Amino acid sequence: MRNKCTLVVFLLLMMAIFLVSCTDEKKEKTNVNNEISIEESEKLISDKEVLPVGTIVLLKEGNTKLMITGHLQFKLNDKKNLYDYCAVLYPEGQLDTKAAYLFNNEKIKRVYFLGYCDQKHRELTIKIKNIKKERIK
Repeated sequence: MRNKCTLVVFLLLMMAIFLVSCTDEKKEKTNVNNEISIEESEKLISDKEVLPVGTIVLLKEGNTKLMITGHLQFKLNDKKNLYDYCAVLYPEGQLDTKAAYLFNNEKIKRVYFLGYCDQKHRELTIKIKNIKKERIK
């Protein structure tokens, strides 16, 4: 009888260890922050997708993440150069009313998080692409 109890306890312990290890494995595969993969990031950049507001990126020459806050922006006193994006530091946000980072799609090294996309964003994407085509002419 004692051997059977020992065997049952041993089997229960083994099952518990197995279940805990499965849970840990699942946690490692699940991205808690919804961070997108390097492959997805590279595809978004190479396809020159219009990234939505709220997207978190890292620029090629940068070491701090930025959050996109706008599209098709000019520098003050320079209406000649139109930039694809306007952004603020992440996670700090806007620290100064005059501080904004302006950059184009080709300067993006990595996309970490994709902002909210809905029908309004898709409509805006079409408008942005049309505006950029017109400026090229």
